[in-house]
Amino acid sequence: MSNLERDTSHVPGRTRRPRVETVDLVATAFADTPEERIRLVNEARAICGYAPLESGSARQPEAVAENRILYSVIESHEDLLLRRITVNPGIFGGKPIIRGRRLAVEHVLGMLAAGDSEEIVLNGYPWLEREDIQACLSYARRMVARERIEPLLIETGA
Repeated sequence: MSNLERDTSHVPGRTRRPRVETVDLVATAFADTPEERIRLVNEARAICGYAPLESGSARQPEAVAENRILYSVIESHEDLLLRRITVNPGIFGGKPIIRGRRLAVEHVLGMLAAGDSEEIVLNGYPWLEREDIQACLSYARRMVARERIEPLLIETGA
């Protein structure tokens, strides 16, 4: 299963395939180079049953519509992931935990920050799923996104 299949499989009850423009837009968001863009778009189009993008094509959707659709897709996927993060006052004093179990988000983030791979974390907790790790990272991103650092200006007088 490719990353694009995994990323779009969360849509419940999907009976129609997404519009080709949406497929291109979402795939483009994950590309760092023009070559990678074409590869990812073609992979996404193949999954959804569309014809591949020609290598010389430079068609780009409107920037405003692109941002609205992209952020909508990312936010809805992130919202689904964040349902895995719960808080129970009886476990770790109410710290965020994964799926009601005794594993704090903080602990998973600490393991990743220490250099442990996803595989090591998953092997250490057999019940843990890759999406749980993604949920921890999404949770951390949302917490950091709210954070503001105000400079402290100290006047020195002589």
